[in-house]
Amino acid sequence: METGYEDIYADEPYFDIEVQEQRVLLHMLYVPPHKRKLGLGHALFLKLLSELPPTIEYIRLRSAELGSGCTMSFWQSLGFTSAYTNCDPEDEGKILHLAVNGFALPPVEALCDNEERHHIFD
Repeated sequence: METGYEDIYADEPYFDIEVQEQRVLLHMLYVPPHKRKLGLGHALFLKLLSELPPTIEYIRLRSAELGSGCTMSFWQSLGFTSAYTNCDPEDEGKILHLAVNGFALPPVEALCDNEERHHIFD
C-alpha cells in the first residue's frame, strides 16, 4: 500500500501514509511536476482509499505548498474539510480531514485564543 517517503523529485507518483489506530495520516501524495494536471493525483488517492483497512475512520493531512502553489483546492475537491475552527488559516487551517469507510468525522475542534496546532497528529 505505502511506497514510503521517497525523494520529492521522484519520477513516479507516490504516497506516504502512517496508520494510527482508526485514522491514517497522509504525509505526502506526490506527483512529479511534468505529470500534474493529468488526473494522476486523483487516481492515486482513489487507489489509497481502495486499499485502506475497513477499520480506518478518517484521513488527516496538512495541505502544503511544494513549489507549485497551494494544494488546498485539490484536497477540498476530494471532500476534505478543516479539522479546526477559530484558527489561523495559514497554519492550523491547513490541517484537513476526510471520513472514510462509512464513518463520521470526529468533531471539528475549536481552538482557544493563541492555541496552536502545527502537526496533523495533534
